[in-house]
Amino acid sequence: EISKLRQERGRERLSRIHALQLESLRKLYEQLDLVQGYSQLMTKRAVFEGEKPEEYPVLLGSALVAARREFVSARLLLPSQLTSLIEAFFQKVVETQVNFGVAQRMLVNGTERAQYWDKAGTISHQEMPALLTSIENAARAIIGSEGG
Repeated sequence: EISKLRQERGRERLSRIHALQLESLRKLYEQLDLVQGYSQLMTKRAVFEGEKPEEYPVLLGSALVAARREFVSARLLLPSQLTSLIEAFFQKVVETQVNFGVAQRMLVNGTERAQYWDKAGTISHQEMPALLTSIENAARAIIGSEGG
């Protein structure tokens, strides 16, 4: 009886941890997707009528803070492979912002400015989506498991 009770408590504990993982992954993925979207909006080449590109950095910053907060909260619940992917995603955000900032604010010639802009765009439109897909795949593996 004691052995059965311990096994049941072990399953309940794993179930609670899994539920926490699922909720954290849902919230984190939502924020990472917003970060990627705002980064892409900031680095696109065209601005459409009525669009307010000056708002994108503030929106990106808010989404980034929320994503970082959720990640710190969930970090110990997630497998190390997934945390490495998420850290790489955050690093790409920083790299994009550095290149974007140099292209926007630094006194460089047109060719250099275009190179920084292109690098920021490449990261936002190619590298970040690839990382987010890897994060999604790792998250789906956790979601599909039955207890962490």
